[in-house]
Amino acid sequence: MHLGDLRPPRRAKHAPKRVGRGPGSGHGVRAGRGNKGAKSRAGFKHKRGFEGGQMPLHRRLPKRGFHNPFRRAVAVVNLDVLAARFEPGAEVTPPASNRRRGGQVFDKSQKVPVRIALRKAPVAVRVASDGRGLEVALD
Repeated sequence: MHLGDLRPPRRAKHAPKRVGRGPGSGHGVRAGRGNKGAKSRAGFKHKRGFEGGQMPLHRRLPKRGFHNPFRRAVAVVNLDVLAARFEPGAEVTPPASNRRRGGQVFDKSQKVPVRIALRKAPVAVRVASDGRGLEVALD
């Protein structure tokens, strides 16, 4: 048996409702369209996005951009950058990293949590937090 073989039971199919064919049918005169107005006329179509006079959604939303007031700023430091500047087993703190060769790793003026990103293979460097907040992100 296939889907194409399925048939409804006898007398289960109804003829389509014929509207506008006289008052005796119960659906004559206005044919279920109500009184007057554009919706009762032939050929009427709603405009795309029309919400009955309410300001439509595409006009309620801003055109572009969004400012998240709860955004948490973080300073991202890649672990392979720290590994290149410190010997294995060395302790990494923001002041110590700024004294190393290759320039400044942590911005001293930033009072934001530091996120260590593991871009490459993990390396043997101890990362110490000095109370600024520290997160480890596995990228």
